[in-house]
Amino acid sequence: MFYVKLTLALCIVLAGLAFHVRNAQPVVIDFYLASYEIPMSLLVAVALLIGALLGVLASLPARLKLQRDKARLGRELKKLQPQGQDPSVDDAD
Repeated sequence: MFYVKLTLALCIVLAGLAFHVRNAQPVVIDFYLASYEIPMSLLVAVALLIGALLGVLASLPARLKLQRDKARLGRELKKLQPQGQDPSVDDAD
């Protein structure tokens, strides 16, 4: 499994390098007080990173609610189980 992950990581790095070589032309980012000239590939990579972070932040409230619900249901299940019985054992025979 280690070699599969290593190969996948290497392919991603090579694809990123190829993207950078093909999109190395400079672009100007103009803020009101300053302007910066950076390669287009860096601009795209930063935009993707910001988008991914915003996606994680947007899904965070729902994820936290699901974790709270899971913990609450686990406590309810423990309360309903008889003492000493494994919850995975089924007595429906």
